[in-house]
Order: sequence, then structure tokens, then C-alpha cells
Amino acid sequence: MIELGVSTAQVGGSNPPVSTIYKGEGMNEAIMRALGFGKDVEKVKAGFCPQCEKPACMEEFKDELSRKEYKIGGMCQACQDKFFE
Repeated sequence: MIELGVSTAQVGGSNPPVSTIYKGEGMNEAIMRALGFGKDVEKVKAGFCPQCEKPACMEEFKDELSRKEYKIGGMCQACQDKFFE
């Protein structure tokens, strides 16, 4: 059975906890690594946007759809806004 889960990590001293998407070797993580996106997976697991490399804080997302998209691809709200224009 493949276990996908959400854990939290503290990014910086006073930043709120952020979701790191993966727990163990989830299916999405394994696929992303197999496709050569291992560095991006590590950025997301550490709480950073894989596009701009800034911390992705859960408080910044403007709606539930944006939070769901973050759990899929790890992009912060600003990068999601640019990507989905």
C-alpha cells in the first residue's frame, strides 16, 4: 500500500508551519524522482516552492483550490497565480 500524507516542517524562525506533502516514498514522490525532479521534491519537502524557491506558507493560499494545488505540485500562491493566468 502506498501511503501519502501531510506532515509539517518549520521554515525559518518565525514562519508558520508549512505542508511538506509527502510522507515516506509516496507515489507522487516516486514518480517525480523517476522523471528527474528529485531536487524539486526535496525543495517541496523542505517547505519551499520549486519554482521561485521561496518559503511556501499555508496562510498565503487564497482558497481551498490553491491549497489543493500546493499539495499536488508544491507551488506557492504567487507562482500558481503566474502559472494559471
